[in-house]
Amino acid sequence: MNKYHKGIKRLKREIENCLKVLRVVNQYDIDIDGLADGEDLFMEISRTTFEKLCEDLFEQIIINIKNALEKSKLNKFEMTISYLKVIVIMIKLER
Repeated sequence: MNKYHKGIKRLKREIENCLKVLRVVNQYDIDIDGLADGEDLFMEISRTTFEKLCEDLFEQIIINIKNALEKSKLNKFEMTISYLKVIVIMIKLER
């Protein structure tokens, strides 16, 4: 087991909380005591900063979705129905 395993788990949990909060507010404070080797982490992150950090990932996701839709050869109505089903699944998973 990695010696930073617990710190990584706490960081992941804190980032998940950050994502949830940034959906409704513009800024979040990440604060993790004893992240690694006794070092603490504190940083403020805004929704804009987060979006800039993840911009290339978002673009790649959009490209992958467009490619999948083109390969599926669904018409616009079928794509809309499929999209709505995905949204419903995602909402259920967030609960």
